Amino acid sequence: MADSLLFIWNAAFIISLMVYLFQDKEQVLKIWQTRDALHFYIFVFGLSFILLWPAYLNGYPFVFTDTHEYITGQDAGYRSMGYILFIKYSSLGKSLWFTVFSQALITAFLLVRIPWLLLGDSRFKKLGVGIVIASVLFFSDIARYPSWVMPDISSSWLFMGGVLFFISEKKLDKVAAILGIAGALGCHNANVLTAILCTFVLCFVAFLNRGKQVVFWRTSLVFLWVEILLLFSVSLFNYSDRYNFQLFPTQKANFIFSKLTSYGLLSEAMDKYCGKNGENFVCIHKEVLKKADGQDASRLMWLPDSPFSKYQIYRYQSEITDLVWIMLRNNPGMVMKRSLWDTLRLLACFDREDDMAKWRAVTDDYVIRTKYPSDFIGFLESRQRLGFPVRLTMISWMDQFCGGIVFALLGLLVMGCRQWLDERMRLICLALLLFIFLHAFIDASLSGVFARYNMRVLWLVQFIFMIAVVVFINSRRNYFKASADKH
Repeated sequence: MADSLLFIWNAAFIISLMVYLFQDKEQVLKIWQTRDALHFYIFVFGLSFILLWPAYLNGYPFVFTDTHEYITGQDAGYRSMGYILFIKYSSLGKSLWFTVFSQALITAFLLVRIPWLLLGDSRFKKLGVGIVIASVLFFSDIARYPSWVMPDISSSWLFMGGVLFFISEKKLDKVAAILGIAGALGCHNANVLTAILCTFVLCFVAFLNRGKQVVFWRTSLVFLWVEILLLFSVSLFNYSDRYNFQLFPTQKANFIFSKLTSYGLLSEAMDKYCGKNGENFVCIHKEVLKKADGQDASRLMWLPDSPFSKYQIYRYQSEITDLVWIMLRNNPGMVMKRSLWDTLRLLACFDREDDMAKWRAVTDDYVIRTKYPSDFIGFLESRQRLGFPVRLTMISWMDQFCGGIVFALLGLLVMGCRQWLDERMRLICLALLLFIFLHAFIDASLSGVFARYNMRVLWLVQFIFMIAVVVFINSRRNYFKASADKH
């Protein structure tokens, strides 16, 4: 029943997009026939291959301690079903090289399309897009994320898909933006909450300015409706896989439970909970579990010597959910204060965690050999598998430098130099700062302060900053050219 519902919903969704797209069939077909379009797709496909240069140097796509759970889909009740399916179908059952190329292709399309549209019909457009792409490739670690069999790259799809939806009126771009956002929501649980918060703020701002910005207000309403449909799709995916119609996987509460325990809130909550439910498994081992109070969240979640792991506490989802609600109700102010502090700590993390060799999973040998036998020799001979250092950036020291400096420069551009940017570009810059803050808030509050959570979206600051610079140069160039023509 669940699979049938999912099939019907997906079919209806795809048919609706196709009907919308081909309402103006001539315009859609015309896009593929122009020289400008040819240059655009050369940019996209060329960049798709360039983005995978860390994987080429490594000899195989990078893996992580979580990769085997996404590949097998087993014992992954807290993983996103979307990324499990993405690996399954994008790899064609043959090789993870197809998966990372699919990630690179989606990323390259969004990377090229946004500056391509913002620069309009200017003769400077292709050079400007080239400058933006080259700057991001050289001065950030963007290339590591498409080269990695992990859903981290999807966080940037969420933002870039949203930007593309608002800046273009072309139906093909709207459909591409919707698909990019759908991929982001399906691939990572954190993206769902980030999208909900960002959309709420966006619609609130649009509502306040609905008299002055009518088009923005209407586009926001359409965007809201699209996101509601996409969130429904995510819930249906979870229903078809785990028989629960909900936005998040069944065991997602594990992360929140470990995080709140690290704040030292478990003992008080267990005393209150076990006063009414003294016979269940959690309460029987109450005194042992209380020893976890105040310990590091990642240790509680993953290490085998954790009392939670030892007693398999995460199997008891009903009890965990009840304890989470008690901890939140008893200490809302303290939880919010600690969450904001952890958010600021995460925003200050500019460490790329270059030592990818330490992240290879013990079980990946068996998983790769059984799932992708043609990949196995390449995997065994990869630098990551052999424990050798792997280069992830073209200019190693520039990423930390740009992480802090460009962040500040972008804020100065928006706040102090308004005359340098048009209104659309200022809104994109503000949206990015909001997105990065809310993304950090969700990750730091529900999981932990890990540098990769911040770094997987921080390269967007360099990307948008370079677009702002190129758009400004183009506007000054057009201004001086118009002045010269007038005289």
